[in-house]
Amino acid sequence: MSWRKSNFGGFTIQFSVQDKINAILDFKQGLGIAKIMRKYGVTGTATVYEWIRRFDKMEIRGLSDQRLCRTNYDYSYKIKVIR
Repeated sequence: MSWRKSNFGGFTIQFSVQDKINAILDFKQGLGIAKIMRKYGVTGTATVYEWIRRFDKMEIRGLSDQRLCRTNYDYSYKIKVIR
């Protein structure tokens, strides 16, 4: 776990890939989400569920590279949605 500068003014916790894997393994072994959050210092359930979703979809790669999870849209599509 380390700290990084947030785009919203403060600082946010950045979890290591190993912490994410350990949390996922704890979840898959039946540990409750609230206990996992306390154990690893996670503040929201959505964070843990997102790790699980990424891991199920792309394995360890999905936990290490956040750019893989972003959806990129064509400029013309963005303009079409705005209008």
